[in-house]
Amino acid sequence: MKKAMTITYEVGGNLYLNITNRCPCACTFCIRTLCDGAYGSDPLWLEHEPSQEEIFAALEQRDLSQYREVVFCGFGEPTERLDVLLETAEDVEAFAARGISRIEGNLIIGKETGSVKEDSLLSFAALSGVKEVSGTVLINPTYKGTSVAGLENLERAGALKIAGRIGTNGAFGNKELEHIELSQLKMVGGDLYLSADTLRTLNLPKLES
Repeated sequence: MKKAMTITYEVGGNLYLNITNRCPCACTFCIRTLCDGAYGSDPLWLEHEPSQEEIFAALEQRDLSQYREVVFCGFGEPTERLDVLLETAEDVEAFAARGISRIEGNLIIGKETGSVKEDSLLSFAALSGVKEVSGTVLINPTYKGTSVAGLENLERAGALKIAGRIGTNGAFGNKELEHIELSQLKMVGGDLYLSADTLRTLNLPKLES
């Protein structure tokens, strides 16, 4: 078994991200039982699991405009590293700059509780390129925007949750969110939970299930 830090590799017109070697399965037909790489790549067995900073650094070495998609795949099950955490405006901008359209895992925006800086997250409009999230799209209470602009091109999600705050006197919905417009959303595979006390409009015209 040869090991390396091959975090990105190309297959056809797509860029693949190799972010973990963890996998809950042991399929006898899996390509990693036969070789150390895939489709001519360098070894995909990792010396260590790359940090978010290492993944971003590897992406910065690529011209993302030449790829149709950026796909989370490799010598492991990517959902073993589920969460994309965007807690601040800087996190949103940095993630959006990578041009990722499909997330194999959860997309978590904001935090359950946070400081004034974290509460300053007013927009995630830069995420307009995201079309599919296999796990849960979770918008936490530290998000202070009045709409979900940025998710208008989201077509599929494993679940969609807008979380409220839990205080000493009980649970309270999001206090700022007024408009939920998800014009392209076709399918939510699991829970659809919206906790927003100030919600004025809810528009999900293409939602099937």
